[in-house]
Parts: sequence; structure tokens; C-alpha cells
Amino acid sequence: MNLDLWNNNKDSKVFTPDPIATKNAMNANTAIPQIVPLFISSGLGPNGTADTMISDLDNGFLIT
Repeated sequence: MNLDLWNNNKDSKVFTPDPIATKNAMNANTAIPQIVPLFISSGLGPNGTADTMISDLDNGFLIT
């Protein structure tokens, strides 16, 4: 399931939390900017990458 967590979320993006960029995009009638959260881009995975959640979970399950 931990690999599914990575596969299902690795391409996730969220709308920018920047209120100025959001307001400017809405006023210009353009798409609201999106960002890739740091957790998804470098903290979640993929498996085999040092210091990522997916690798840490996988290693933990192998030990137990």
C-alpha cells in the first residue's frame, strides 16, 4: 500500500496559497496558479530514495 500512496499522489498539485497571484489570475480570467507541495516533490517518495516516507515505511516493514 505504501507504493500505492506514492503512485496515487506523486503528480498532485494544489492551487497556490498566494492571495495576490490568485486575485491577479481571477481578474485576468486566467487559470489560478498551481504548485507542487514540497512534501510530494521531495518527502513522499519514490521508494528507494533516501529519507523519503515511502522508503522509510518500506524499510520498517522489512524489519518487522
